[in-house]
Amino acid sequence: QGANRATSLVSTFAITFTIITLLLGIFGIKEMWSIKKVRIDAENNLKLAKHLSLAFTYMQAFLYAEAKNEYLKVIEVDSNSEIAHTQLGYIFISLSPPDLGKAKFHSKKAFELNQNNHTALLNLGVAMGKSGDNRNDVLLVYLAGEKAAIINMADDITIGKFKLLAGHCYKD
Repeated sequence: QGANRATSLVSTFAITFTIITLLLGIFGIKEMWSIKKVRIDAENNLKLAKHLSLAFTYMQAFLYAEAKNEYLKVIEVDSNSEIAHTQLGYIFISLSPPDLGKAKFHSKKAFELNQNNHTALLNLGVAMGKSGDNRNDVLLVYLAGEKAAIINMADDITIGKFKLLAGHCYKD
């Protein structure tokens, strides 16, 4: 009877130890995944900073093809980068020859990410105008851009651009 009790205690201890070990293992795996996620996020942030910095430098030097490549790398890391989409909208208009379809796509995406992004609306309106889109649709984009620029307290020159471009739409 003593041997049975000893065996029963050992079995209970073994089961308890196994359960504790499994729980610690599960928490360890969870912790390992948390650490891995933090590491991946940090690596992505470094990549974003690097590509954004290079893109900005290229933009300052009017090297649009190089800036485009860097902003596309930003989007590979963060598909919702408002800055990259806004800048790509401008770049695709500025390339020779321009790619107005891509300019409109990126400008719309930037606007979807921030409904008050007046720069994205300016880029979108210019791309639509150059594409020969309906002038009333282009006008609505410029009017929305002017409203967003006022909300953002943009400078008078920016607001004036929207008024001038809207005026061309009215004239047409």
